[in-house]
Amino acid sequence: MITEQQYSAARHCIECGIPFALFALPGRMEFRFMAASQVERIGISGYGMVDDSFVIHEFDKYSDAIRIGGEYDEFTLFDADIAGCRGPLEAAVGYMVESDSYDDYCRNINEVIENLKASGGKTVMSRVKAVRSDSSPLDVACRYFQEHQHTMRYLYFTPLTGLWFGASPELLLEYSYCANTLSTIALAGTLAADSAGAWDKKNVEEHEFVTGYICGLFKSCGLEPVVGKAEERRFGAVKHLAHTVTASGDVNVGEFMQKLSPTPALLGTPYEQALQHVMLYESRPRGCYGGWIGYFSADSLTAYVNLRCAQVAKEPEGMYLYNIFTGGGNTALSSAPDEWNETEYKAKTLIESII
Repeated sequence: MITEQQYSAARHCIECGIPFALFALPGRMEFRFMAASQVERIGISGYGMVDDSFVIHEFDKYSDAIRIGGEYDEFTLFDADIAGCRGPLEAAVGYMVESDSYDDYCRNINEVIENLKASGGKTVMSRVKAVRSDSSPLDVACRYFQEHQHTMRYLYFTPLTGLWFGASPELLLEYSYCANTLSTIALAGTLAADSAGAWDKKNVEEHEFVTGYICGLFKSCGLEPVVGKAEERRFGAVKHLAHTVTASGDVNVGEFMQKLSPTPALLGTPYEQALQHVMLYESRPRGCYGGWIGYFSADSLTAYVNLRCAQVAKEPEGMYLYNIFTGGGNTALSSAPDEWNETEYKAKTLIESII
């Protein structure tokens, strides 16, 4: 659980615009807080040299990652003289948008579906739900984390990204430098958590796109993928199809992560076609959504996809504005109303934490 010292340190960083991260790995009750006087960009060649750091990578696969080093913890922060930045949440208002309407969303999704009927493939389209509340993002995050202890929970701020928080069920990569072992998860296909019966053809096909892509990537890097048994994994009001994929071997971890992210579970396939759909039809840049966040140590790294998340700003009137990102995979078999309902289900528990 988040301690009083960690809560106070995170609140101080939010108020003063100091880069920080507060996070916990899946299943762990203990949170880690770290703050830094400044952040740095690191390219893929530098991933193997990063130690004891929280690392953020935005949706753009070719951008450099952002590193928050463990310069200060919740005990040493208040003794430090860190300049920070003024009005960090107020400055983010210009990047926020209002909610996508049902009609606009369905019109755009229908365009994508028609394209996919002609070309094949899959595209993951996201939308934004804008929610206003007088609840602080720190309190909202605490409530949200409490409901999803089996996920990677995180709250962070940098001047380059703004303030984000989320609870991700989707492992991007776990890598041990000593053992040269890799693990990831193919997580795609969504149904209501209480639905019974077999998975439909659309969801199975959507999941197979992801599993096939990951296995193909492993093989192209000289790795032999081992695919685990099919599972159902629940997140709030929804459940997903999942396969764990593991391998052993020596890889350039930076190059491998750049190829792996975003997977077809967050963008689609073929890559260029899906990216064109996203650029053309989504209402705002994804920013951190669909990228990844992770903890890097000297001997390993653990990275999760940045999803089931929100960016937060503070409006002049004093209300907090939450831009919640929620998305779903589209194929030629998709239905726009069904896709809308799926995104509603995925955002449900986050909205409940806010209001």
